[in-house]
Amino acid sequence: MGGVRNADITAVYNHNISRAEELSNYTKSVGISQPKSYDDLRDLLNDKKVDAVWIMTPNFKRIETMKIIAEEVNQGKNDLIGVCCEKPLARNLEEAQEMMNLLHKTDLLHGYLENQVFYTHNN
Repeated sequence: MGGVRNADITAVYNHNISRAEELSNYTKSVGISQPKSYDDLRDLLNDKKVDAVWIMTPNFKRIETMKIIAEEVNQGKNDLIGVCCEKPLARNLEEAQEMMNLLHKTDLLHGYLENQVFYTHNN
């Protein structure tokens, strides 16, 4: 099982609570502590155990997700220090720019999770 050193999955979000619980149960089944399940993103962001967020929502929901994160951070409602986004960042260049504009309105550390940037068909 791969992982991130010195990190814990403390919470998961899905608008459908049963899907959030399914992911939470999966993490427990593979030997990771069982995170708390949320069906409200704002509640997850205000969980004191959450200090970084990994955006894995469907592509068409990423801007909406980032808007909520930026709004909550800018209002001082949480102690977030970082946010990462699973690939793809957005569906097009305009949306990618909007994601970055929202991010740059915060002081969050950030990252983009791309594991095959230079992948060719020969690999």
